[in-house]
Amino acid sequence: MARRHRLARRDFLKLASLTAGLSLTGLAPRPARAALHLGGRFVQEIDHAELYMTHYAFFQEPDPSIVAGIYIDAATGQPTNELFLTPPLVRHTFRSAGRNPTQLVGTSDTSKLLPYVVDPPGFPPQAPPPPIVGVIQSITGVPAAIVAANTQILLVAIGRFVADGVPTARLRGANFDVTKIARFEVRIRTGFLFEPPAGIPAPPVGVLVGYLDFGLLHQLIQQPPPRTRPTWSCTRGGPR
Repeated sequence: MARRHRLARRDFLKLASLTAGLSLTGLAPRPARAALHLGGRFVQEIDHAELYMTHYAFFQEPDPSIVAGIYIDAATGQPTNELFLTPPLVRHTFRSAGRNPTQLVGTSDTSKLLPYVVDPPGFPPQAPPPPIVGVIQSITGVPAAIVAANTQILLVAIGRFVADGVPTARLRGANFDVTKIARFEVRIRTGFLFEPPAGIPAPPVGVLVGYLDFGLLHQLIQQPPPRTRPTWSCTRGGPR
C-alpha cells in the first residue's frame, strides 16, 4: 500500500539541516536519507497549480474567479457542481526505480477536470435569451428586467492534464524534482451568470448551456488577437 505523506516546511528544514550538518563535519551528504524519510513508495498530491496560458495570463487551479452560487445544467435542468474543484487536482504514486532509492517513477494519472473562467479578447457581449432569464427568475424570484440587466455571458474552460509517458522523480537532499510530460485538453463551456445588484437578496445563478466549437468562435471573433508573451520575474525557485 502506498504511503501518503505531506511534506511540511519543517520536514524540508529537517532534511536540509541534516545535509548541511554532514557537510560541516566533512562527511558526504547522503541523499538516500531523504528517500528513507519519504518511504520506498508514497503518494504525491497536487492541490494547487499555476502556469501561463496565452491570452489569459495565469491559469490557476482552483480558480478563485469562479463565482460561488447556484449553477444549472440547461440540458438536464438540474443543479451541477462541475465548476467547483475539490483538491487534490491530481495524485501520483511514486516508487523506487531500482537500487538507487533517490530515483523514482510514478503513475501516469490524468488530472481531474479543471474549470477556470476565460474572457477571450474580442469576444462580443451576449444578451441572455428569454428562456435563460426565465430559469434564473424562477430560482431567484427577481423581476425579469433586473435579471436581464445583470446577467452576462459566462465562458468556462474545462481542461485536464493527460500524462504522456511515465513521470520520473529524483530526491536530492531536501529537494524533490519531478519530470512529467503531459498534454492539456480543454473544452469551453458556455452559459450565462446572474449576479444580483446591491440590495437584491438573491444568490448568483449560472445556467450552463453547451460547448463552444471553432465554427461558432470564428463567427463571434472575426480577427483573433495577436499572441502575447508572459512577463517573468526570477526568484530563487525559478521563474514565476
